[in-house]
Amino acid sequence: YQSLHNCSNTTLDSQRRYFSSFFGWCHTERLIPINPIKKIKKIKSAKKLKKPYTNEEIERMRHYLFSKSYTGGNQIRNQAIFEMLLSSGVRVAELVGLNRNDIDLLNRSCVVVGKGGKERECYFSAKAQYCIKKYLDSRRDDHEALFIGKHGHRLKINGIERMIRELGNGVNVKAHPHKFRRTFATGLINKGVPIEQVKT
Repeated sequence: YQSLHNCSNTTLDSQRRYFSSFFGWCHTERLIPINPIKKIKKIKSAKKLKKPYTNEEIERMRHYLFSKSYTGGNQIRNQAIFEMLLSSGVRVAELVGLNRNDIDLLNRSCVVVGKGGKERECYFSAKAQYCIKKYLDSRRDDHEALFIGKHGHRLKINGIERMIRELGNGVNVKAHPHKFRRTFATGLINKGVPIEQVKT
């Protein structure tokens, strides 16, 4: 397969996993006596170190997002999303799950539901606080969701992913939402926070 399609080891291992899942299911359902893929070990590939945003990249995106030339939809909402992702370290799934009453603007904190349904308190910057307040003041609906799309429904993960990607494209930055989380963690480590606390 690799010689025919000139693919990487990562792609090749994905193919192995698909076959393993399928034949594993066939074996569980007793359609075949053994899983023929079981003995094929994981195909290793070189892991690339995923880098955070540089300060310059952050400022380029911010400058474009706050400028009159921005063409990426609801500018006030997108500013709030950008500052929230940058300063809080929340996952995108946690961000879209936030409701208005989960946000404490006075204390600049919010309660998010993370993986495994675990609740935790997160904090955000004064810039995010200002942008969220400005966005909420601009709203003329009573939807419980903190962030909504143009049709008045709760904003979805792919909506934020598309917005961040387009924002990055506008200033020649390779951007995706999870990179904000990595940038947040790197920032804490650079400030001397022990890695165990960053993980928590």
